[in-house]
Amino acid sequence: HASEGGEPTSYNTKAYNIQVSTDGTNWKTAVNVTNNKNSATVDNITALSARYIKLNVTAPTQTTNLAARIYEFEVYGPPNLALNKPATVDSTCNISQTAAKAVDGVVVNDSKWCSKSSSRWLQIDLGSVKQVNQFVIKHASEGGESASYNTKAYDIQISTDGLKWNKVVNVTNNLSGITVDTITTVPARYIKLNVTAPTQTTNLAARIYEFEAYGPSFTT
Repeated sequence: HASEGGEPTSYNTKAYNIQVSTDGTNWKTAVNVTNNKNSATVDNITALSARYIKLNVTAPTQTTNLAARIYEFEVYGPPNLALNKPATVDSTCNISQTAAKAVDGVVVNDSKWCSKSSSRWLQIDLGSVKQVNQFVIKHASEGGESASYNTKAYDIQISTDGLKWNKVVNVTNNLSGITVDTITTVPARYIKLNVTAPTQTTNLAARIYEFEAYGPSFTT
């Protein structure tokens, strides 16, 4: 706030709230502060998914001065456990749409895994056993394709040894470009996505632009 930039502490933001949204239309208030005096505020919340973040300043200073002064706004979250981890798949549509494209953190320039086979699975090795409680999948429309190509049905399995598997997510009628599946925290080294209905149409190609895995939230 103001005094972090060398201004009087009386100009520090007194009250504000922070809202989050995945689509820019539907908003949820995640933080509400009514009597701040500090120059730097840290608001820890339970981990959630967001694309858009909105800061609303409701009382800009400790005085009658009505100018909001924000020197820096920072956002932190738990790391994506699947990012750039080794991944394997049943097949690919072409030589460029590989397993690695589903865990590279990129959704532009056709960076996706695509499979036309009947099994259509993606498996990720986290490298060691991690605590996992959330999966985020970015489907076709997140990469600029038609929403009719978004994955309709899929399940997610986890394993600590690659031999014994436990199904933790089962989705049968998805329409969205991004899906967020939150589960009770479980230990997992291997994560397997099985696409059972690849699109909203008769097109049989699975299109996964990104698969992300997260663990419990942390504090800073």
